Parts: sequence; structure tokens; C-alpha cells
Amino acid sequence: MHEQEPTPRFYEHEVTSAETEPRLSPRIYAASLSDYNNGILHGRWIDATSDIVEMQQAISEMLATSPTTARHGEPAEEWAIHDYDDFGDIRVDEHQSLATIAKWAEGIERHGEAFAAWVAHVGETGDDLIEQFEDRYQGEWESIEAYAEYLLDELS
Repeated sequence: MHEQEPTPRFYEHEVTSAETEPRLSPRIYAASLSDYNNGILHGRWIDATSDIVEMQQAISEMLATSPTTARHGEPAEEWAIHDYDDFGDIRVDEHQSLATIAKWAEGIERHGEAFAAWVAHVGETGDDLIEQFEDRYQGEWESIEAYAEYLLDELS
């Protein structure tokens, strides 16, 4: 029927998506709300692939250097996500939990845009999000025709 069997490409731990597509580096921009409410943009870009403790530490350091705190003496305590990069199709809410962000970033780091597209489609589905994706992911093919041929071969 065809000269070469289509073979799905799976992104296992030792084979990264960086070999086949540009690598995503998820990050968030956390901003001080007291500064924002006073007309000052004060925040920091934070690597979302770092652990929750590191992300919280970076946010605390950013809040500690608040210009509004320096001017008025009241500590900056509230923050929000005002921007984000490299989350694929996932839409990050301004008050998204760091735990959720870390889980999404880990999945994106391991599986690339396929994971981000899946999360955007199914939504937030619990602590075992990455395992759910890995159970359901079927691979990647060069075309829809190659995938259809693969399915037909599997059914016969």
C-alpha cells in the first residue's frame, strides 16, 4: 500500500520535543497590585518551571522592592499575574495558583505544545494531570493521512 510504514513519534523522557519543535519556556509576569493601583508597573518575570517555593520566593522578593512601599511605608502583599509566555493554548488567569502553574509548566517542559493543547481542551483535571495526558497521548504523525493509515493498520 505504501513504501514506508508511518511511525508515530512519542516524546519520551530521553527524546525531547526540542528535537522536533522549538522548546517552550513557560514563564509568568507577577506584578505588585499596590503598585499597579498607584499607577506603577512593578513586577518580575518568573520561570514557571521552577518549583513553587522558588516562584513564591521570587514574588516575595519583588513585593519587598515595591516603589509604593518605599514611598508610603505600607508593605506590598498582593500580587497578580499580568502576563505569561510559552504556555501554548493554555490561558493563565491572573490569580492562577502557583501549584497549577508549576504542573502545567512541568507538562509543557516534558511534552511540549501537545500537552498545552490538551490542557486547554480538557481544562484543569487534578494532581495527576501529566499522567492523564501520558495515558491518552497517541503520538504525532506527519499528516492526517499518515495517522489514518496507522489506525487502519492497527485495526486490521
